[in-house]
Amino acid sequence: MKPFLSKIYHLENPIQNYDWGSRTELSRLFNITNIENNPQAELWIGAHHRAPSLVKINENEKMPLDTMIDKYPDLILGKKIAKQYNNNLPFLFKILTAKKPLSIQTHPDLKTASSGFDAENSCGVAMDDNRNYKDPNHKPELIYALTEFNALYNFKTPENIINSILSINSKILRKLIKYLEIKDQKEALKKFYSKLMHLNLSDKSLIVSEIIQQLSQDSSNSEFVIIQYLNQFYPEDFGILAPLYMNHIKLLPGDCMFIESGEIHSYLNGSGFEIMANSDNVIRGGLTNKHIDFNELIKVLNFNFNLPKEIAVELSDNEMVKTIQPQVNEFGMSILKLTDTQYQFQPLSTEMWFCSLGNPIISDLSAENKTVLKPGGALLIPASLDSITLEGVGEIVRIFIPDQVLR
Repeated sequence: MKPFLSKIYHLENPIQNYDWGSRTELSRLFNITNIENNPQAELWIGAHHRAPSLVKINENEKMPLDTMIDKYPDLILGKKIAKQYNNNLPFLFKILTAKKPLSIQTHPDLKTASSGFDAENSCGVAMDDNRNYKDPNHKPELIYALTEFNALYNFKTPENIINSILSINSKILRKLIKYLEIKDQKEALKKFYSKLMHLNLSDKSLIVSEIIQQLSQDSSNSEFVIIQYLNQFYPEDFGILAPLYMNHIKLLPGDCMFIESGEIHSYLNGSGFEIMANSDNVIRGGLTNKHIDFNELIKVLNFNFNLPKEIAVELSDNEMVKTIQPQVNEFGMSILKLTDTQYQFQPLSTEMWFCSLGNPIISDLSAENKTVLKPGGALLIPASLDSITLEGVGEIVRIFIPDQVLR
């Protein structure tokens, strides 16, 4: 490769073909083809070592983004971010399309991820799906709904879980109510969930069969509706009980939800932009055929029982720019609606741009490097660029590192 040039680079982005993904949504939303008709669960835009984007150097040459950052960290990330994040891109951007429910899961905080990654390496645990920690990073994440998006999030209050259990004809479940009556609510949830997850297999099977039998008798119970939905995809999985103890959240297009480290959640269906710290650490507790580690899950969970926190959303330029900034240092997101308006940017660090609508035109200060971006297309904006001009008609999703980290 020639010496690094300060210019805009097109990206070629990998698709993860997990079985819960939609076969049609990426095509419907962004004209991304699916010739082999595979489930297309996640489009990754970033530099995670498991599936980095490819940087198009020229018509004949491509380079993995993580390799390019290794070669030119200061020019791509900017000196401050390169130093702060040890020459790593701090965020990972995904387009998620869920046709089926994802696993019940959580993500570790930074300290737990680092120690867990080192411990599994020391024990010689293979870098595959039978592992909890695939990297030493935490994974706070934001989901921005593109369609109606349903999720289970955080625990209900102990009182509400008791009410849900009382609606079920299960002696085994009702015996667990005493743990929910512990005065400290977080301790009550931890004790209850630990006891629930560590029931023997015969008790778990009996509870599931009791609930499935009751489903046919009461279709008005909203929790039963979700349980029935989960049972379609994961028949007799103990995770189908989750609606009894977790909050159901419905996002409409344009709504967003932030998930902190240690918060239990499961995405049920829908499509959205997902932005997170640059990590693939997932600790699962049900609704999956992948590795489950109940002990590690209970250790990592924070047992929050609040609903999603409000996220700072700023509208500017006559509501044509929508900026979303959760309380994290690794990422922020802006959605720019273009109506023949011209915008100028001076990147302080690297950015990723994704076209969701139209055919916007992006050029550098000299206007010698001009490119038209189509829906589904993505760009790398290196920190070394002096200025960028954006014009035309369309919509751009801009992933950036927050100003307070850069200044």
